[in-house]
Amino acid sequence: MKIRHIEPEETSVNSDHQALGLPPVEYEIVHATEHPVLKFASYVVMSILLALGPWK
Repeated sequence: MKIRHIEPEETSVNSDHQALGLPPVEYEIVHATEHPVLKFASYVVMSILLALGPWK
């Protein structure tokens, strides 16, 4: 479920984050980062599929 309307109000948390040079709290929720284990697992699966592909 996506957050449709982020409220950019000044809160104590947002002002603390701004003082420390961190992005707003909502940014971490909306912009997910890649998980290193899932990225590695996807590389392993793709390499297995590519290795088995030519020998059908």
